[in-house]
Amino acid sequence: MMPFEKLGIVAGRGDLPLKVAQRASGMGVDVTVLILKDQADPSLYQEQYACHVIRMGAAQASIDLVRSLGIRDLVFVGAVNRPSLFELRPDKKALTIVGSSLMKLGDDGLLRSVITYLEEKEGLFVHPIHTILDDIMPESGQLGALAVPLDVQPDIDKGCAVLNAMAGLDIGQAVVVQNGVILGVEAAEGTDALINRCGHLKRAGQEGGHGPVLVKLSKRQQTERADLPTIGPDTISAAARAGFSGVVIQAGRSLLVSKAETIAAADSAGLFLLAVTDGDDTK
Repeated sequence: MMPFEKLGIVAGRGDLPLKVAQRASGMGVDVTVLILKDQADPSLYQEQYACHVIRMGAAQASIDLVRSLGIRDLVFVGAVNRPSLFELRPDKKALTIVGSSLMKLGDDGLLRSVITYLEEKEGLFVHPIHTILDDIMPESGQLGALAVPLDVQPDIDKGCAVLNAMAGLDIGQAVVVQNGVILGVEAAEGTDALINRCGHLKRAGQEGGHGPVLVKLSKRQQTERADLPTIGPDTISAAARAGFSGVVIQAGRSLLVSKAETIAAADSAGLFLLAVTDGDDTK
């Protein structure tokens, strides 16, 4: 039983917003998809759901639309390319929400500002995705058939330490480590691009060595209601192509899309897949 009868899905890229819409509508919720212009593909939703295209910088028009539709409950789902200030063209309401720090805030700071404003000033409620997809967060431990090799554990520990140290800077959610060397840190390019970049930097031919490891954790101050670390079959495919040894995510604070398919892909590619309970407790 969902805690709402009507839901607005603010949809970014990927098929995760569609999975949320399907699960919610299957449980009797009246779903409206609010498609972010130039981010999401309207054709994924138009035949099945009520849809409206909204522009990221047009906050007032978007809030007015939500009110006119009688929507109080929202969920933010899907990847979003952060636009430039010129592309965003923020209206007066958008500037009110985030103030003069619009282009200075990191992704998490910006999302927290938006969510706080919507809830405290507009009377809306933003739900975490696991309110609808209650099976999307992985439990702690080995997720696939392959165990973590003992010689890889120091790389996992180092990746977690680096991400925890960077958490307050609101930069990125992922790091790639190989044999104690940081090959790359995620920034604006996203995880798949990080994997591809580090695939060209990996150290080959070292005796007793292993491939790179992707470690992806949520930031300590990060809201659970938007932009949690996410991996899926495409992440595994990219890691396999780049010659990685495995992928580490955070139990209870990350999203594992298409769980069975993702685990099967990792097993098939010979990658370990591990969920750690906390960035300081990886063993």
